[in-house]
Amino acid sequence: MLSGYCRLTYCLVVIMLETTSSINIFVPMTFGILVARLVGNIFTRGLYARALRMKQMPVLSESCPGKNANIPVYKIMEKNVIYVATICDVASLKRALQSPHHGFPVVNTAGKLVGLVPQTMIVRLL
Repeated sequence: MLSGYCRLTYCLVVIMLETTSSINIFVPMTFGILVARLVGNIFTRGLYARALRMKQMPVLSESCPGKNANIPVYKIMEKNVIYVATICDVASLKRALQSPHHGFPVVNTAGKLVGLVPQTMIVRLL
């Protein structure tokens, strides 16, 4: 059930071997867990993939869509990046909100990227 619903495989095999302490059932247990995972993948998403989707977390897919695969980066990227500092003033937040973008990189005082903040989060702060 854990393998089919949560897509747990390797850790489930280790847990089951530790609890039963029987090496004789290692191969049948591994086979059963892999079959449950494959059948689960055919019918539905796993528990964690479903939770990420429900929370609308921005997770990139494993592959790029075919029509976007050959687009150079300079055609999509902004040349003058609008960013938000970790310690910033209201004027810089206002400048960010007046731009057409919906998310902004967050940069610390050393100039290193520390994360991304969506436009809706900035609106909540103001």
